[in-house]
Amino acid sequence: TYWSDNAVSCTVTFQPKEADQIAGLLSQYRHVIKSTSMLPYVGAGFKQAPKEPIDVKTYKQKCAAIHGSVAAVFAVQNADHHQKDLELVDQTDCAGGACPIK
Repeated sequence: TYWSDNAVSCTVTFQPKEADQIAGLLSQYRHVIKSTSMLPYVGAGFKQAPKEPIDVKTYKQKCAAIHGSVAAVFAVQNADHHQKDLELVDQTDCAGGACPIK
């Protein structure tokens, strides 16, 4: 590919035992991918790691801390946004595993 457009980005996470396969896969798909971010599945000392193993207790604590209205938070963060043609997708809209096109 010799040009860039607004293609969807791809972030690949990998386990340490998979690291030696990465170069071959990138080479194999070099004509169809434009950019790829590579991150270790866990660890590596990132301040905000992409994934982090947690136990059930921690998961429940984090879930309990989530509250509020997505629409209300959006309105506060985007007070100057023209919202005439905007319809937010609610979390319950995606309950079946796929979000609707609105």
